[in-house]
Amino acid sequence: MKIRRFNCTKIISGRYTANLGVSKDTSVFKDDTVTEYQSNEKSGKGTYGIKDGDLKIKLNDTEITAELAKDKKSFKIEWAMR
Repeated sequence: MKIRRFNCTKIISGRYTANLGVSKDTSVFKDDTVTEYQSNEKSGKGTYGIKDGDLKIKLNDTEITAELAKDKKSFKIEWAMR
């Protein structure tokens, strides 16, 4: 699988966690990569970038767009498409 890099200029780093009832989904951002863990097991790896306040993620075969908070401490997923 070829991962396409987004044409974005800013980066974030750290862990972002969502508690989804019975599971916990954590995204770890470092440099221009993101690694996803579901219930503490690695479930995907990809790239991301920030453009016009939106977080754009390419994770495995899924593209995700999320609104990034101004303080960059959280984001809200707007859509995901395979």
